Amino acid sequence: MAFKPLENTFVYRQLNSDGVLASHMLAVLHKGDRLTKKDLEEQFMVMSKNFKYPLKFKILDEVEKGNIIMIYAPDNIRLPLSLPFFLTKNAKDEVIGVVCVDLFGSRSKDGTTINIETKKLYTLLEAAYFAKLCYHYPKQIATRNTVITNGSLIYGNMIVRVFNKKYALNIDKNKVNKLLFLANKFYLINLLGLEDNETTKNYATKACVAANPLALDEANAIFQPKGYADFSTFIEELKNPDLGFNFKDLQVRGFMESYITMYESSMLMALESFAYFFYNVLAVTNGAYMNNQYILEDIVDINGAKMYADLIHIEE
Repeated sequence: MAFKPLENTFVYRQLNSDGVLASHMLAVLHKGDRLTKKDLEEQFMVMSKNFKYPLKFKILDEVEKGNIIMIYAPDNIRLPLSLPFFLTKNAKDEVIGVVCVDLFGSRSKDGTTINIETKKLYTLLEAAYFAKLCYHYPKQIATRNTVITNGSLIYGNMIVRVFNKKYALNIDKNKVNKLLFLANKFYLINLLGLEDNETTKNYATKACVAANPLALDEANAIFQPKGYADFSTFIEELKNPDLGFNFKDLQVRGFMESYITMYESSMLMALESFAYFFYNVLAVTNGAYMNNQYILEDIVDINGAKMYADLIHIEE
């Protein structure tokens, strides 16, 4: 079992038109300035002395050993805000995390100082560490109870809120729960890689409060499995009139524009990649303000903290 590669997501394919995103990632890696803790001396001093995060010493050690590296991209190259870190392999064929400091930081005119909020930098380092865990321990993470249950609650409500703003679904509780159920299933099948079976259906159902089980069974039967292939097929399947949503005018581009308006562009990769979904959850739980913290706080709520508290023990 493995989380699907970022390159296999619909969002990445859209951003990588003509291979531009892949070439930019290579340029960042080979032409960007590799930063050391000395370049970010003030930030690492604050982390070391003041931060209380349970993974702090592990993260500092990962940086020290070169398992997570920090890069400032060349002036003519900029990755999208939704891709502030990525994984690659070093000369020893080991997977390492690459953090793009320039997306949330800036360099002084004389080039001697890097300015970035310490909490943002720490969150990026921590997110790269968790992305590495996703690579090495996919099954252990995807089958974790908090990842399944609390993650579903966050993801499902995140998607439903965008639809509710456009279509005022809240006036019909059955519609809200049907959409929440299908969004939960998309998260479980597409992001986590679980099988489309009765167990997964039950997981998706549990995240719907006081739902009509018959209505969810009906939605489950109508919604075609191909809808879980990627986010574009998910949106297309939701337009099926038999589901009763009346989403005739729904388009993938339109949804993504509304999604970005609501949550900011830093959330784009979270639609189909668990590592980037969890990064955005981390950003909210850490209070790092790297996405629309204000609107996401009540969606992430205590669920993000529960996922974090659980996943920090994966390597134990």
